Order: sequence, then structure tokens, then C-alpha cells
Amino acid sequence: MSQALQASTLSTRQIGAEITLTYGPGQTMSVFLNGAEFAKGCWWVEGDTYCQDLGPENGGPQCGYVVQNGRKIMWFDMEGYLSDTFEYQQP
Repeated sequence: MSQALQASTLSTRQIGAEITLTYGPGQTMSVFLNGAEFAKGCWWVEGDTYCQDLGPENGGPQCGYVVQNGRKIMWFDMEGYLSDTFEYQQP
């Protein structure tokens, strides 16, 4: 998982908005909403869970399960509910 995310981009369209996640060096990430930077944060892997922290104004640390199916990346919350689906773009 960690190697797959390094320098990668994930994107989705939800309720008419384009959301893009970019992953940089040192487990950093940025979130863009319709092309404008919305938040910056960090991510990490704990066992079999993916976690991210975009700051307290965006919910603080959040963890869940990530499943890749081809170019689709699906994020499930800790209770197992699907919360987001992204398209994976390799660097």
C-alpha cells in the first residue's frame, strides 16, 4: 500500500465536485476541490488500516480500510461501510 501511494494521484467526482488526492514524499498528502487546494496533511498505515490526518478542521485523524480493484481504490470506514471510491492514477 505505502509504495502504491507514493507520488500517486486519486480522483473522484461527488455531488458535482471533483476531488483529487495527491501523495507526496514523506507520507504527505494534499486534497484539491475543483482544482483548488482544500487541505494538506499526512497519511500512514497501521497494520491493515490506512490513516490520514488533514487537521482538526477536517475531522482530525481518520482510519479505515482501503481495497484496490484495478484502477479503483475504495475506502471503507472502521465499521466496514464504503465511504469513498477513487480512480487511481499511477505516476
